[in-house]
Amino acid sequence: MRKIISATLLTITTFVTHNTSAEEPLIIANEYERLIVNWSPTKKHLATILAYECASCSPQRLQVNQNTELVSEYGEQLPIEHLKSKVDWAGTIQTLDSNNLEIIRIMLH
Repeated sequence: MRKIISATLLTITTFVTHNTSAEEPLIIANEYERLIVNWSPTKKHLATILAYECASCSPQRLQVNQNTELVSEYGEQLPIEHLKSKVDWAGTIQTLDSNNLEIIRIMLH
């Protein structure tokens, strides 16, 4: 009986996971202890961010574009240009699993 229940749960989980990923992309959120912003607008991007998960971790290079949302630690929307006022931040970055180099939202800490 346990095998039947386990197999049923596995089938349902696989079906739900498969249908969810086919409908919309998955949002990935990573917390970074250090975000170094290089504000240099081009036609495609506004800035590049070097994101460090820890002091000894290798940085991940991410892109900020016109659609990127910026949120303060209190949850208020900020203009994206606020990033150029300070170079070194900590925060959580959201990307899509389909394009994990383009930032969709930055939540500052």
